[in-house]
Amino acid sequence: MKLNDILLNHDQLESLYGDSLVHTEATETQDTKKPDTVLTSDFPPLKGKFKKKVLWMVADKEHPFLNESDFRFLSQVLEACRMNLDDIYLCNSSQSSLSVPEITAHVKPSILSGLSFNETLNELYHPVSVNQITLCQTHDLSAIQADKSLKAKLWLTLKQILGL
Repeated sequence: MKLNDILLNHDQLESLYGDSLVHTEATETQDTKKPDTVLTSDFPPLKGKFKKKVLWMVADKEHPFLNESDFRFLSQVLEACRMNLDDIYLCNSSQSSLSVPEITAHVKPSILSGLSFNETLNELYHPVSVNQITLCQTHDLSAIQADKSLKAKLWLTLKQILGL
């Protein structure tokens, strides 16, 4: 295989060149910095800059964040909501021993969406406000991507939460 034939995915490129290839801002503002208290090895890695205080939880044991297909789908969902990865934190809860309440206590999102994270809230796609956080449980991204009715439910829920 020739050097020019090697293909790298988004995660590989970001891990190799994320800090040095392109700088879009001179410095990070306080709002876009990752929380200082989140420096323990138990805390899952976060992807994004959290500009709109949205925490999107996933549970993928095989990937640091998401597989390529789910990542592309999430990017399309965010784009439809007039957002991008800079506006959220993407958090893979399966990469940590911490519970979702412990994660949200450190990150302090205004909106928490994604996987099923609270057994007491049994209704999916139904936003609920708890401790000044809007919670919205959904199916995993692979299931939503494969089912038009779930896509519609997700879209209607996100419109309601984000005021679109």
